[in-house]
Amino acid sequence: GGALKVGALAGGAGLLGAGFALKGFIEDAAASQAVMAQTNAVIASTKGAAGMSASAISDLAGELSKVIPIDDEVIQSTENMLLTFTNVGKDVFPAATEAALDMSIALGEDSVASAMRLGKALNDPIQGVTALRRVGVQLTDQQEAQIKAMMAVGDVAGAQKVILGELTTEFGKSGRAAGETFAGKMKILQTQIGNVKEGIGMALLPVLTKLADLAAQHVVPAIEDGVEALTNFGKVISGTLTGDVAKAADAFNQLPAPLQALALWLADHKPEIEDL
Repeated sequence: GGALKVGALAGGAGLLGAGFALKGFIEDAAASQAVMAQTNAVIASTKGAAGMSASAISDLAGELSKVIPIDDEVIQSTENMLLTFTNVGKDVFPAATEAALDMSIALGEDSVASAMRLGKALNDPIQGVTALRRVGVQLTDQQEAQIKAMMAVGDVAGAQKVILGELTTEFGKSGRAAGETFAGKMKILQTQIGNVKEGIGMALLPVLTKLADLAAQHVVPAIEDGVEALTNFGKVISGTLTGDVAKAADAFNQLPAPLQALALWLADHKPEIEDL
């Protein structure tokens, strides 16, 4: 008997642990799905100005997360911000993404905020020089002259590469350097394990999505009908006890047959109910 109890407790604990694990897998998968949905939305709204597909954006985030200690969903959110700047094309997009991550680590700020600052600078390189100067990025007079000359002939990508080159010099691949530390390697490992969990969760999401749709189509209306029926039943009882015949009759006609039968029985036993 004692052994059975121990076995039952262990089995129950195992099921509980599995339940919590599956919950975590599903939450991770849902978060990944939400980030990808945003990627698709930005690509659609900008008409694909960056020339990067959603799968390319996701793949880049995955590759960078293997060497930089930032979760791949966070990296993809950083890319999503860069995608909103329509002058940042595929020729500079990968370098711009890594530069935003380097800035984030070097400056100790959110990577999406870094991407917003960098995106503004790359979208308009001449004005961007001034914006970057506010966070300590100083281009030489020669670099600024280069940018103006390139912009004069429409070489936006060339001007952007001058800015990215200076950022590489100043922040020195901060992201990859952080990835070489013990803490960085542990974070990278955590991200990779998280991706395995996401994969399991992703396999479950289609079924759960269908269940959610079925619940919205059938379960929720049934609950709403039940609430309405109980509300009308309450009106019948209230009208019967207070003598408001019109109120009781109107609500009675909207009740399903079982509740009508119960209401009639209660009406027949009104004196006993009043005594209670």
